[in-house]
Parts: sequence; structure tokens; C-alpha cells
Amino acid sequence: MKRVLHLLFTFICAANLLTSCTGKEGEPGPSLKGNIVGFVNPIDDNGAVSSDKAGITVTLENTSPKMTATTNADGKFEFQNVSTGTYNVLYTRTGYGTMRRFGLAHVGGTEPTFLGTQGLSQISKTVVNNLNYNTSASYYYDLNFSYTISNTSVSTGNYYRMAIYVGTSPSVSSETGTLLTTYSVSNTSGNIGFSRNTFTNLGYTTGTKLYVIAYGAPYSLYSYTDVATGRPVYVGLNASPSPVSGFTLQ
Repeated sequence: MKRVLHLLFTFICAANLLTSCTGKEGEPGPSLKGNIVGFVNPIDDNGAVSSDKAGITVTLENTSPKMTATTNADGKFEFQNVSTGTYNVLYTRTGYGTMRRFGLAHVGGTEPTFLGTQGLSQISKTVVNNLNYNTSASYYYDLNFSYTISNTSVSTGNYYRMAIYVGTSPSVSSETGTLLTTYSVSNTSGNIGFSRNTFTNLGYTTGTKLYVIAYGAPYSLYSYTDVATGRPVYVGLNASPSPVSGFTLQ
């Protein structure tokens, strides 16, 4: 009998010990500190990785005070002794587009959190001089637009790139319009065609007055989703867009 009581007492103690170790269900684990590391590749207008990788600023946005790091000659950055948490990361460099990443989890501890290699595009020097609606449809497309484009830094054999937005306001922009397409062309002038379905699939109906605008874009076009608006943000667009061109969807 004594042996049975002894075994029962041992079992109860062990159970209590396990309960005290694990804590209540759903409680968070311990807060640790650890390093966050990653790399950044600056990409020029032609899509080539620049050899000048030093000096890019990387910021953990939701820390107080904000933590910043700069890349070395290999493009590497490191934050030290960062507490367990979820962070937003901002990548900036003069002459380059601003890139953001949201909700990156950091556990902490002895193993660093590795953010991988992020590309950062140079702000495009491509200028879309005009994008004009043509009233006559081609054999292949319902709607056609003529364009002229320029960029003296585009290498021979490379393409010019543009991002085209559409909206119902004559003040349409990359911030207010809907991205219609990103388009690469080999010539400094020509025509771009779209089917009517391209517009109706975006919710526009026959008889709607629409407006388009185009921005020069880097060859390597990166984007992120703005968590406040849900809109995609394309990084490195030329700040000077084409004039707006209006037409009625037929």
C-alpha cells in the first residue's frame, strides 16, 4: 500500500512540474534578442547589378527609436540584438526607388533571421513623351495607342519599359489609376494595342470615358502592396509621366 501511495505522489509531483514548465495554453514564448541580416542588390536602369553596393540604408520601421543599418561593399546589412517580433523593413538609396517589406517575423536567439537578397531598382531615366489614343482599330486589336519614348542610357539591344495606368479621371496617375500593363518596347516610337476585354475585365463598361497615362519604368521592376490601400506600388518609376490621353470605351 505504501508503495502505491509513493508512486501516486511521484506522479502528481511530476504532473505539477510539467504544468509549471509549459505554462497556460496560448501564452507567448520567451522574448529573445538576436540579429537580422540580409543583402541588397542595387539594379541599374538596364537590369544589371551595380558593383557599388555600399551605403544603401535599411530601416526597421516599427522600432522606437528606429533602427537603421547600411550595406557594406558586398551589399550586406545587419541589425544586432533585435527583440523577438514582427517588423516592416524599408530600403532606400538616393537615385533609387523606395522598397518596403511588411510583416517579417523575427524569432531571435543564436541563429540570425535571414531576409535574403532584395533588389532595389534605379529610378528609371525612361521618359514616355506621349501615349495617344488612335480612333482606328487594327486588324488584331480593338484599341490602339501610339507612343514615343526616350532614354539615352538604355544599352544597345535592351528594351524600353513603361507602366500604363487607366482611370475615369483626367487627373489619373500611378497613385489613383489601375495598372493596365507594364510594356517593353524595342523602338522609340510605335503602337501598342489592347483588346476591349482588357478594359471590361477591369470593370469598365461600354460608353465609359477613360484616361490613360504612362510612366517610364526600370528594366527590373519591383513592387510591393501598400498595406493601407491594398494597391501595388511599383518601385523606380520615372517621376515625369506622359500627358494624359482620353477616349470613350466602345
